[in-house]
Amino acid sequence: MADDKKDSGEEQEKKGGLMKPLLMVAVGAMLGAAGVVFTSGGAPADGDSHDHDAHTEVAKKKFELPDVMEFSFQPRTESGKQSAVMHLRVVYEVDDDSELQAEAREYAKLYWNQAYAACLRILRESHADDFQGEAQALLLAELRDELSYVLFPIKGDKRIATVIDVVITQFFWA
Repeated sequence: MADDKKDSGEEQEKKGGLMKPLLMVAVGAMLGAAGVVFTSGGAPADGDSHDHDAHTEVAKKKFELPDVMEFSFQPRTESGKQSAVMHLRVVYEVDDDSELQAEAREYAKLYWNQAYAACLRILRESHADDFQGEAQALLLAELRDELSYVLFPIKGDKRIATVIDVVITQFFWA
């Protein structure tokens, strides 16, 4: 009986063994946890004071770009040419700071044409099937990310504003 267990252990060892992956997961978890403790400075002692300002969430305000983006384009199709018309509203978020809000409005005006061109490029490169269902959600997410990148530059260590929503107000095949 003991020999059978020894043989089955040797067979598992030959097959790669069960212990090797478990050991790797355990070591990875320990190292990962140690890295988190190391980078975060560990848990504070009971008597230590905390800097609450460093961890508080900054209040944000939502704004909508004043103009609707209106597109007439031809997406990629299997056969034939199909034209589409799409109108988009863009909602962005900026810290609750009047100076940053004014700066975000100025950048939106300044980079409006580049943002329009970037959206038109994405829409023209998309396939006709991308305008329905889950593919449409992915397309809108791509537009949202591209608009954040083009409209609002990074100041310090973060963007002055972020596009949080792109809403289709009108869409039809022409």
